This record gives sequence, structure tokens and C-alpha cells, in this order.
Amino acid sequence: MIGVYFESWACPWTDKAEECALAKIDKPIDVVFLSFVHPDCKYKKSQGTWAGTGLDFSVDFQVIRQAIQILKKKGIKVLLAVGGASYSFDVFNHKAVAELMYDLELDGMDIDWEPVKGIADAAKFGPILEQAKQYCVSGQLLTAAVFGYGALPPQQGDLYRGVNLEGLKSHGHLLDMINIMAYDGGKQFDVIQSYTSYQQFKRKILLGFQVGTQGWGDAYLSLDDVKKTCSHLKPFGDGCFVWAYFKEGKPNCVEVVKQAAETLGGTVTEKPVTFQCLHCNKPLFISK
Repeated sequence: MIGVYFESWACPWTDKAEECALAKIDKPIDVVFLSFVHPDCKYKKSQGTWAGTGLDFSVDFQVIRQAIQILKKKGIKVLLAVGGASYSFDVFNHKAVAELMYDLELDGMDIDWEPVKGIADAAKFGPILEQAKQYCVSGQLLTAAVFGYGALPPQQGDLYRGVNLEGLKSHGHLLDMINIMAYDGGKQFDVIQSYTSYQQFKRKILLGFQVGTQGWGDAYLSLDDVKKTCSHLKPFGDGCFVWAYFKEGKPNCVEVVKQAAETLGGTVTEKPVTFQCLHCNKPLFISK
């Protein structure tokens, strides 16, 4: 299984669902995470706009809703990514998030809990998962994006090491999938150690790759890294995700997905895809 986080703010404007960048996503991508919904969401049932949601699409609500249906017909699941580095969970309006999820006819939600206080707030993670789970009905999925070293024993002086451990021990059974943010740790970050630490929870795992310059540290992803890591994942039946769909880098998202699919044994699409930058009108990436 291969996922991508789709940056709502980077999606080029269109008034036609079939021309939307979201609708043009194809296999071997299996799941798309729409990024990001504010936990303190103000959405109301049948509202039909992005106001108060945190999602920053320039594309009309109904066009995105139709684009989602195009993806689902291809067998691709679409989830709401809630939180992220910029949106805190100080207030979690889980019912409002759920109403947005229902109106867009999505396949579930992804909890991307990144507390500023780190390990000091570890006890909050489990209850957040419980609050979200009660609204995932009729086969809808609940997933969580977790820190690379978030399942290792806490270590004095490390703000995020072990931050997800307590919540996963108490509420990890509620999750359908764990997405490990196995990046932003520098060249010394041990991707395999990170992956192994989360296997104890016996959930489906997607291990994360970040394209381009990372938010922190000096690591830079290569296709050899992707091949090596996916070769380790394959015997366990796990997969990967990419942060993020429009993010610039070499290799880019399309190239990372292609290498991952080849290594994991998926089907690679050869259909050309080109997206233009909203600001300079130059190609963001081209798949050949």
C-alpha cells in the first residue's frame, strides 16, 4: 500500500472535477490524505464551503467532492488529515471534523497530532484517538501519523522520543493504520529502528518518505533509500507514504512512488502527469 499527503493549498484552481490535480492521481497510489483540517474545525453539516475547516483549497467544495468520487472509482481511498505541524489539538471539535468527512463522502480520518510540548502531553494522544474513532462509521478508517522515534522509550532531553507510546498502548487497537513520519531526524536517523518499534502494535504500517529538503536535519532522500527501505517492509506486508504530493525535490513524489511500487510489487502507471506551479507557471513535476 502506498499513500500520499495532498497539500490543499498547492492544488491548482479549476472548475472541472476531472481536470483537478486530485482527480488525476492514479494507482499505484492507494490512499490520499487531504491536508490539513484544523482540529478546532468550525464546519457544519451541509455547509459546503472550506470556511473554518483549515483546508486551504482554492477549488470549490463541490468540485473537490466530485474529484474524490473519481478517485474512489479507481479504488483509491481518501482520508482527512487532521492537525499537522501548524494546527494544534488544544481544542478538538471531533463532531465538526466528522461532518466535513461525511459531506465529502470520505473513507475516514488521519490524526496528525504534533504537540508543541512533546512528551509532556503524551497522555492526551489516546483520548484524541478515542474521540475520533466514535465518528468513523460504516467501514471508515482511523489512522494516525506518528513521530519517527515516538514508540521508543522516552529519553531525558528528547522532546518527542516516546511521545506516541502511551497513547498507542492504551488506544492503538482503535487504529486501522499507523503512518510513521520517518524523517526530519537527520542523516543519523535509523529508519528501520523506527519501523521495528511500531510493529509491537500489530497494525498496518505505512513508513514515511519526505522528498526534497527536510524540515529539520541534513538528510536528503534518494531512490536507493526508497528501494532499501521498501525491501525491508515487503516481507511484513507493510507499505509507505510520501510527504508530500506537490513538494519539490529530486527525486520527486512521482519518482518515489514509482520506485516504491516496483520494490513492493505494485503496478506502476506510465500515464504522463504534469502540474503547473501556481506562482511561476512552471511544471512542478512530470511523470513519464
